[in-house]
Amino acid sequence: LTPTKINDKILSQVLNHIRVSEHLRYIELEIFGSEHWEISFGQKDPKQSLQVEELSIENENLAVLSWQAGLPCPDPRMMKNLGQMVAKALYSHKTQRQQEQLLLMEERSIIARELHDSLAQVLSFLQIQLTLLKHNLKKEDEESKEKSIAIIGEFEQALSDGYSQLRELLATFRLTVQEANLQVALEQVIESLRSQTKMQMTVECSLPSQSLNPQELVHVLQIVREATLNAIKHSKGTLIEVKAHINAEGEYEILVQDNGVGIPTLDEPEGHYGLNIMTERSRQLNAQLTISKGEQGGTIVKITLPHTFF
Repeated sequence: LTPTKINDKILSQVLNHIRVSEHLRYIELEIFGSEHWEISFGQKDPKQSLQVEELSIENENLAVLSWQAGLPCPDPRMMKNLGQMVAKALYSHKTQRQQEQLLLMEERSIIARELHDSLAQVLSFLQIQLTLLKHNLKKEDEESKEKSIAIIGEFEQALSDGYSQLRELLATFRLTVQEANLQVALEQVIESLRSQTKMQMTVECSLPSQSLNPQELVHVLQIVREATLNAIKHSKGTLIEVKAHINAEGEYEILVQDNGVGIPTLDEPEGHYGLNIMTERSRQLNAQLTISKGEQGGTIVKITLPHTFF
């Protein structure tokens, strides 16, 4: 009962074993909230009274254990202990189910918030561009037509960026749902990007595997993914290194660095929001984000997590 996830088959095996070993005529377990399990063995004698043991923990009624004794009569201490063990197993099972439900709700909340935060800016931009396009289409001069064509181009680019963000988010969600281990999650993020470049990419992680909760892990992985994609697209380098370690000040630090030409400016082109989103994610983590040129060239994106994380 203790190490195994409880279900009706396990409880049935336990009760039937007790019925046989204690020579019971009948035994029944009614579980509140799971009455459909219908766990009972033996033949109930209507002329014989049932002995009843109410199973509860911390004033929470969990089940009722009932039985009819045979010959020889069962040891009362055995039935008392059985009731206590079944109560503990049911309580543990119920607590585990509640915890799983809370985690599921939290995960759904994270997904909903991420989808909104990442795509809201793109959709807002598209709405503005659509309004401008409608305004220009009402005019018939050549300049308005050129502006309309330019707006359509920006529209297409924003749609493409939106789809890319959505695919990246879904990939990240799959990682965090399947694996909360930081080392493995970082490796899988990088592995998912290898097909987009010929650059060598490495991952080193010396932080504890469970350093971050699911929401924090989503933010960190998305920052790492965005920084890596920027390096792939713009660095013109040959190497990208992802490192997660404890720095000289004893802080958790995550680095994405390349050996390319180095970032020329932190100002983003119109319609691009990657750096702004990375900054916002760092703010959600209460972490410090710095983006700079390396001493040997290239770009370094550094996330420094506060001591409150550990």
